[in-house]
Amino acid sequence: MQGQPRAGGARGQCARGAAWSVAALLAVSTACGRSDLAAPASGATAPQDSQASPTTERGAEFVVFSGSRVVISSLESPVPAPVTVGSSPSPATLASDAPDVVSISGSGELVGHRNGHARISNLTSGGGVLEVEVAAVGAGGLAVRPPDLVLAPGAEAPVSLIEREGRRVIPPDEAVWASNAPEVAMVMSGRVLAGRTPGTAHFVVTYAGQQATFRVVVKPPEKRSR
Repeated sequence: MQGQPRAGGARGQCARGAAWSVAALLAVSTACGRSDLAAPASGATAPQDSQASPTTERGAEFVVFSGSRVVISSLESPVPAPVTVGSSPSPATLASDAPDVVSISGSGELVGHRNGHARISNLTSGGGVLEVEVAAVGAGGLAVRPPDLVLAPGAEAPVSLIEREGRRVIPPDEAVWASNAPEVAMVMSGRVLAGRTPGTAHFVVTYAGQQATFRVVVKPPEKRSR
């Protein structure tokens, strides 16, 4: 056929810029080893250079906890949630199982309302649970004396629960003494028992619907330099 190269002479036409029919162009591209010259099949579209869609939706709210436990020592004062940079803490991404104890503010901060314990769940794909202990000193009509103790590992000391108004000492076995770190310290029969593990234990004491808090620090005695 005229106007089309023969198969044997296709390679010699590689450098020429003449216009070819589809069949001729395919023959030339095959002989020259260039697949980019081949015409697309009928109905096919050439690949576009448009940007690929991102694997994650931009602007999606995401939270990653940077800690697993928080102790709040004051009531009605917002405390930042321990999250990583770029996280979006909010009432839409965090949920409290005890909002009367700890709620989530509009800006995603933790707000303690009364002494107690709450679990904050991460509702995003980051997942995870944050344990929050509200241990506000002086909250309610009860008080613990002394409010703070420092003990050596294995030591013990007496502690009293006092009703503020009547200054009455409440029998220790009538109250519930809850420690957030029982391996550090716990209370039995009106005495604080320090464990062998150094650290800090926050206590919430409940009696007749009221609560009080105190703290116990367990640390080895300082060695005296000779």
